[in-house]
Amino acid sequence: MSPRIAIVTESTADIPGELAAERQIFTTPMHIYWDGKDLRDGVDIAPVEFYERLVTSRTQPTTSQPTIPEFTATFEHARRVTGATAVIVLTMSAKLSGTYNAACQAARAVGFPVFVVDSRTGSLAHGLTALALADARDNGIGPQDAVRLARELADRTKMIFALNTLEYLYRSGRVSNLKRFLGAALQIKPILHVQDGGITLLEQV
Repeated sequence: MSPRIAIVTESTADIPGELAAERQIFTTPMHIYWDGKDLRDGVDIAPVEFYERLVTSRTQPTTSQPTIPEFTATFEHARRVTGATAVIVLTMSAKLSGTYNAACQAARAVGFPVFVVDSRTGSLAHGLTALALADARDNGIGPQDAVRLARELADRTKMIFALNTLEYLYRSGRVSNLKRFLGAALQIKPILHVQDGGITLLEQV
């Protein structure tokens, strides 16, 4: 029997490609703009290559959410491949990206049910929710229950992370040169967490 839902996310979920394919989670890549080129995350540039280049590059990349046509194409592909009656879309926090709004606009542009859920987090914390939804899908969960589950998981998921350097936050304009200097001189490591969908300082060590 065909699954009742298809699961879509975007590349910030950081689910390895082989695992996403195995679990039938369909990914729409984010865009990385670097030195005049538009690179699709995980398609035109791999994570390892991104971080290696970040260390040596004199320029700072910027990012953008998938376009509405890219989202609609992914929705249609996921539904066609799985035979599902509805699509559940899990995005990174709406406070961190325009991805949620783009997915909502794309959902209104197709002729079948698409439910968009804000994970209120990012990276693999976001990806783990998608994997939990895949487990529920395999056990026959319906669209409305899947939406409720995704929202419950968003409320329960906590993400805490540390930065080894303030250099890239400084390059992006998110911290001052003084804070960057003091952080390097004193070996201060900020510990951050995602709270209410936004990134805030938890502690400095």
